[in-house]
Amino acid sequence: MAFSLQRALVLLFLCNSCSSEQYVFLSARAGETTTVHCTPPNSQQDGVYMYQRLETEENVMTYLYKDGSFSPRNAFIHRLETNSKLETFTVSILNVTTRDTGVYWCVFNNEDKNSDSKEKTLLVVSGKEKECENEEKKEENTTLALIIVCVGAAFLMMFATIILLWLIPRMKRCCERGNFAPPRSAADGVYEDMRGRRLPAAHTLINPAYQTSTRHAHKLLTESPYGRADPTFPPQ
Repeated sequence: MAFSLQRALVLLFLCNSCSSEQYVFLSARAGETTTVHCTPPNSQQDGVYMYQRLETEENVMTYLYKDGSFSPRNAFIHRLETNSKLETFTVSILNVTTRDTGVYWCVFNNEDKNSDSKEKTLLVVSGKEKECENEEKKEENTTLALIIVCVGAAFLMMFATIILLWLIPRMKRCCERGNFAPPRSAADGVYEDMRGRRLPAAHTLINPAYQTSTRHAHKLLTESPYGRADPTFPPQ
């Protein structure tokens, strides 16, 4: 707003210093439609040009011929509407922005003779354009999204750090347990020694006293005549 008003004051000063023509002050909000009026010096005209002055820059906006053909310049296509009447020529500017702040006037032509309109219009546009508002909203949304992502990443990193601090000591203890061999007790050694030995044969388990008595009886039988007379008698 301050920039547009400052520019308007500069333009008004320049226009007043150049000529003593009549100026019409026109104000509008960004996004609105405003209408500029131009009155010809006389009724016999072949066509009319509309000009725009932005500080020191001067642009031709459009031309209207007496047959009704309307030819906006490239920068103003789809932004201008007209009543197509040379006697009361009007042009409506659609969706104005702060960049449209400036001086507007018309130049009528009759054959080879050109004449300015009776008045010039000083347009001052204030407020923010819809595009700027949309861009600001997009920037706000982008900033909010970045904040959410950063906070989420910080929480994930903190959670991962806690998990690692909890897991590392337990993994270390598990590894130490895997490499540790407990000492064997005496009972285990005896058990292994018993498993390594063979049991004695069955005949070695006979009582020695019984073996001695058996040998003595066998000796007596072999020395007796009955024992010698019958060699088929089996020894004991």
